[in-house]
Amino acid sequence: MLVLGVTLACLLLEPVTVTVESGYFVFEPAWIRLRVRVEPEAENRGLTVALHGDDYDTSSYEQLDGDHAPRTRWVTFKDVPAGVYTVTAIVERAEGRPWRATAGVTVMGRQ
Repeated sequence: MLVLGVTLACLLLEPVTVTVESGYFVFEPAWIRLRVRVEPEAENRGLTVALHGDDYDTSSYEQLDGDHAPRTRWVTFKDVPAGVYTVTAIVERAEGRPWRATAGVTVMGRQ
């Protein structure tokens, strides 16, 4: 019974999550600190984390070492101007569809 419970719990976990550690509302120029959790699997090849807004875009890329990659990583985007942003984490996989997770963050002006 315990094995079944653990297996079901593992199946219910999202394979990739993104959490805005710096807060969902921050003042400019903002440092957006993100915690990205990726379930290690042999098919994982790369991780792109992107910050997209109407007037500002930035992203980072990290190669993943399959099932040997660390589960948690932190990404920081510095000096982000005021705006409403969507954060997207995309895990490229050797086969099949990529994994995705999104979050939102608002950077407020100081005026």
